[in-house]
Amino acid sequence: MQHIAIISSDTSAGYMDFKHTLENNSFGYSFKIDDYFTLVQGEANAKQILNKIIEVYQSSKSYDAVVIIRGGGSQTDFLIFDNYDLSRAIAKFPIPVITGIGHQKNETIADLMAHTSTKTPTKAAELIIAHNRAFEESVLSIQKMMLIKTYQTINHHKDRLNHLNQITINTTRNLLHEHHRSILNLSGLILINPKIIISNKRKDLSNLNNNLQSYSRMYFANKRGYIGHFQSLVKIMSPQSILNKGFAILKVDGKIVSNADNVEVGQELTVRLATTEIKTTVKSKSRNNGNEFNI
Repeated sequence: MQHIAIISSDTSAGYMDFKHTLENNSFGYSFKIDDYFTLVQGEANAKQILNKIIEVYQSSKSYDAVVIIRGGGSQTDFLIFDNYDLSRAIAKFPIPVITGIGHQKNETIADLMAHTSTKTPTKAAELIIAHNRAFEESVLSIQKMMLIKTYQTINHHKDRLNHLNQITINTTRNLLHEHHRSILNLSGLILINPKIIISNKRKDLSNLNNNLQSYSRMYFANKRGYIGHFQSLVKIMSPQSILNKGFAILKVDGKIVSNADNVEVGQELTVRLATTEIKTTVKSKSRNNGNEFNI
């Protein structure tokens, strides 16, 4: 609580005690106090206190509390705080109303309707200071708890980061070793495989060369056989071979004649035998069935 409205008499010793206690607190708290002075004795002046409460309400200021204080006196001096309308306004007020009226033995209806009642103005000031001290200690406790939780969280995440860092280092080292082994294996394959491939290709070329030599010899041998066969056929079918078999070639005017229609009786022929040529004259010609030499 820092912004406080005080309803009191400006000449009240209780008011002075209240302000002195607030302003000289040992914790160094500062307060903004708005004074609403009025008469606080005499039963007929209850209306003035009520008007001051209404004035506080209508000020629209953000007060943390309203404090009604009055110093000591006789029992009849406190009848002003037993007023119904005043007590009703205190009970319905939207912010806390603190009373510090009279001495230890005094109690009024206003005290009963207030949010908190104290026995003297000094006690009211001490209540406010104690409230603020409790609030400050609560804030300090939360601050300490936040610091502790923050340190714990930082240490927890630091441990996690260290753990993750170690895992990252180990994993990276393992990956590097694994890839190093893979590279060594691959380099070995790169060095060995070309030799194996070249050796295999040499063998393939050697086999192909041997096959070509074998197939070429077989091919040429077969072709020589075919050529020998055709040579034999050519020799058999040659004119000299036919003449050697007893056949003859007829020529008329130096040209070979194969059709008898081109030969006339009395015409001179040249007959070519295997080793002899005979000149003769056609005396006659006759047809035959041509089956004499059929096989």
